[in-house]
Amino acid sequence: PLELVPGDLASPQERQLASALGIAEHRLVPRLPGGLENCHRGSKCFWSWLARAALEQVAGVSLGHLELPEMIDRLRSELAELRRQARKDASALATLRDVCGAGEAELRELRAARARLQKLETENEELRGANAGLTKTVDVLREDFKEATGRCRAIEAELAEAAERADEAESALEAM
Repeated sequence: PLELVPGDLASPQERQLASALGIAEHRLVPRLPGGLENCHRGSKCFWSWLARAALEQVAGVSLGHLELPEMIDRLRSELAELRRQARKDASALATLRDVCGAGEAELRELRAARARLQKLETENEELRGANAGLTKTVDVLREDFKEATGRCRAIEAELAEAAERADEAESALEAM
């Protein structure tokens, strides 16, 4: 980039350049190398057309109806708007990255929860199977208990009858 010089110390060519660039009111203007000469060809000056063509290439559109200071001002405004939009886009991108990071964290938590749920469902099925087995065992034991209780009552009844007969036999022996 060209070095800058205070406007009040600028040469007539530097002031003319600042005016052509639309920055004559700026405190600092670009310094030009010494020994430059003004082109007296007017609208046939190659360098003037080169500058216009370069600005149109940067703009991406024809700016033929605008003067050089207007072209520069338009491109400057467009660049400023693009910079503002880039800042907005960067902010929106940062927000989206935060949201995405939170979503990824939530997804990891949900996957871990799903894995725990699958493990618990498997354990639940195993416990249900074990419970069914235990229930069958309890039912068998209850049936065995009923049978044993029935046999016990029958034996107690037989024992009571035998005791009664023994008492009767003892009484009959005593009476004899």
